[in-house]
Amino acid sequence: MEASSSNFIELDWTELIEDISNLVASKEKVKIWEKGDAPDLCEVINSHSNEEGEAFCQQLRLRLGKVDESWKEKELFLQFTLNGLEYFTKGNVVEVLGNEDFWFEMSPHVFKVEKRGNERLLTYPHFQVYSYFKIQKQPDTENLVFLNKHIEANHNAFKKFQELTNEEILEAQDRVESDQDDELIGFRVLDLSNSGVAFLVNEKEKDYFTDTSSDLNITLLFEKEVFNLSSAKMVYNVDYVNPRMGNLPMAKIGFTFGETPELTTLVNKKIEESESEENIQKDFENFVD
Repeated sequence: MEASSSNFIELDWTELIEDISNLVASKEKVKIWEKGDAPDLCEVINSHSNEEGEAFCQQLRLRLGKVDESWKEKELFLQFTLNGLEYFTKGNVVEVLGNEDFWFEMSPHVFKVEKRGNERLLTYPHFQVYSYFKIQKQPDTENLVFLNKHIEANHNAFKKFQELTNEEILEAQDRVESDQDDELIGFRVLDLSNSGVAFLVNEKEKDYFTDTSSDLNITLLFEKEVFNLSSAKMVYNVDYVNPRMGNLPMAKIGFTFGETPELTTLVNKKIEESESEENIQKDFENFVD
């Protein structure tokens, strides 16, 4: 079984007996599909389990007009939702009844999907999200740069950035070199959670992030929404090779920060929107392959 971005938890059959009964009673529909295909929606008509003493098996009587004898040769996936939980398994058509009904025998390995805690939203390249820090040069040196703890969210440079077109934002933020004369320095965010953010920097910028003991403030721009993140602390600064930059050596920087209710709501909403059924179905196909 391959690793999956969805968290599949295998269930014991004793946990499923009541669930299958409720599935039939509620007349909920199930989805069946062949690997790589779009699912078909089937009515649940009845269920059947074998006699005591035999190797346990569970069958569902389903209704779908397109099913014929050739379906007995197919390896199929099945998914249904009950009481807010999603269930996945594999199985086979064992009997076609000829009146649009057929019997589907479920694999003994049935899984539910469980949400992971503190899920991370992959923001790049689907969303334009940038983390901003205020920087200040020491007057007696050319290269020493430190991050100021007080970020001005309404700074003129920040306002100007909000007025840029999408194309101009991408062009400016995808540059390898940063403009060190700017008072605000921004980085394109790779992923984001309710209390953490990660982004890439180049070799020179890597030196900005060496202090893991001090708390910083981060100004986060998510599309056109601005969030001020307090008590941010760096948790890692690791080497990273980015093929998009011609394998140029870079570093991935990670920060944790105090949760902001508005940002938590936005991140959770975007995660739910990105977790489409199609993606979860593909995850399961790869998980049991």
